[in-house]
Amino acid sequence: MAAASRPSPPTIVCVDDDLPLLHTLREQLLRGLGGACDIELASSGEEALALLDELNGEGISVPLLISDHHMRGMRGTEFLVRAHDRYPEMLAILLTGQADVDAVSHAVNRANLYRLLTKPWQEGDLVLTVKEALRRLHQDQQIARHAALLQATMDATPDGLLVLDLDGQVQQVNHPFTALWRQTGPLPVVGAALLSVLRAQLCIPDALVLDATRPVPHTTLLELRDGRCVEYLGRPYQLQGHSAGAVYHFRDVTDRERSTRLIRHQALHDSLSGLPNRLQFSQALVRAVEASRATQTHLAVLFVDLDHFKRVNDVLGHDCGDELLRQAARRLAHCLRQGDLIARWGGDEFTVLAPQVASPDEAAALAGRIVQSLEQPFHVGGHVLQISASVGLARYPTDGDDGQTLLRRADVALYRAKDGGRNGFACFRAGDDAPAGAAA
Repeated sequence: MAAASRPSPPTIVCVDDDLPLLHTLREQLLRGLGGACDIELASSGEEALALLDELNGEGISVPLLISDHHMRGMRGTEFLVRAHDRYPEMLAILLTGQADVDAVSHAVNRANLYRLLTKPWQEGDLVLTVKEALRRLHQDQQIARHAALLQATMDATPDGLLVLDLDGQVQQVNHPFTALWRQTGPLPVVGAALLSVLRAQLCIPDALVLDATRPVPHTTLLELRDGRCVEYLGRPYQLQGHSAGAVYHFRDVTDRERSTRLIRHQALHDSLSGLPNRLQFSQALVRAVEASRATQTHLAVLFVDLDHFKRVNDVLGHDCGDELLRQAARRLAHCLRQGDLIARWGGDEFTVLAPQVASPDEAAALAGRIVQSLEQPFHVGGHVLQISASVGLARYPTDGDDGQTLLRRADVALYRAKDGGRNGFACFRAGDDAPAGAAA
């Protein structure tokens, strides 16, 4: 079995127009590094740039350049700057006997200059400097690899992640975070500025809090202006056993919230009319009675029944009957005051909850509007239908001090309205008895 090929050693490129000195430099490096690096030579900056491009094309790593400063043609500082522009990860050592302070400062700022060595140099100092430069580069590469691995790991996480230090500075974010918040440009590095950017997207801006010293420990739901829902929480993190900041997790839960709200809506609403159903009405009635008891105010409960509705189903079919119910529900809703609640109780029966009723006359006026609204002709499936409604009314606390009693007595009043000829309303009277059977 053939042995696996070992990766080729890194290459150091040395540049000097003094060829004897250039070869001496090569010999000292080979001797001092013990074959840990290949050494390539160039006698000018132009030649060195071409050599770098050639080595790069062959996939050969060049971690370090060593260049003389005073050369014919391109100066060493100019060469190092141009080389850095092409290959910014390389370190550089500049050799000079007569340093130009301005040129060297330019190289430090633009060429990733690691160190300046004065000619003539000491071989031991040269080799030690090169080893330190390679060691630093290796450490930088290790840090970069770890950072890249950390970023890749964060990006692979479905949650949007935001890392803040204790001073509120943004240390890191991942791609799901920027995608979730739909950020395409650079993000602010100060947590307070980033908070302003995020809050601008929220229906309730203050719902989002970013405080690395006291991160939100529980999941909190945020509603965005574009209709999406995001939940978030913060967890503290430590470095070397000491609190260092917080990691905030953000997750898009729009689909889940929509499903939950749909299920909740379906549980509390009638599928045919879209009105609240019996369950929601019963819950609202309990709360309304408690509120009236606490504030010593009155409320009214109304039972509404469509007269002779069964005939519509029998003659025209259930599709026409369903459409008639939908139209009747819309008319009933238009009769209500602000704060009133209407529900489909079942079949052709509806219930109305009217809190804060100031007088019996106000409740009677509501019942009258309902009767008058439903006696107007309906246009259903090409037919003009004339129906009517009977309404029964009971008031708190006069006719009962709990929801169930009020419903039962409004139902009793409803059947008295039917017995009275339909197309009208009746209020519960003390001494009324429940009817033996329902009127058709």
